[in-house]
Amino acid sequence: MTWRSPLALMRDAILSQKAREKELRSLVSNLPFEGLGKSKQPNRFFKSNAIKTNKYTPLFFIPMNLYEQFHRLANIYFVGLAILNFIPVVNAFQPEVALIPICVIMFLTALKDGWEDFRRYQSDKKLNNTPCLIYSRYLTRRNRLCCDSHSCF
Repeated sequence: MTWRSPLALMRDAILSQKAREKELRSLVSNLPFEGLGKSKQPNRFFKSNAIKTNKYTPLFFIPMNLYEQFHRLANIYFVGLAILNFIPVVNAFQPEVALIPICVIMFLTALKDGWEDFRRYQSDKKLNNTPCLIYSRYLTRRNRLCCDSHSCF
């Protein structure tokens, strides 16, 4: 072990204390601050506690739904048959007739998926807006808040 002067030891102790103080994190309440707008809330960069179980957004419903439907082997099979019917040597009947069943099935499946997703959205909205109780050891009264924006769970 090498010899170190007492001043160097004290300097290292002070610097390491300052480094530990910098590493300490500050905790901010998840509750929205009253009187501050949405753009000035300290938690605006963090995800909210709201529950979101729906799969689709209005913009990406059709591409995502088609992507999921073509993961089913039966849909790929019937689309393949419809494509083969457009080849004159292989066609069994009119090519337009072969497209009708697969289009109807895919449309009804998309309609069902859209309806289920809309029901999930409504259920999430209802659950996120239910009042909840928040325990605080510093306040003797109970606070009632909605779970929609940074509040409970």
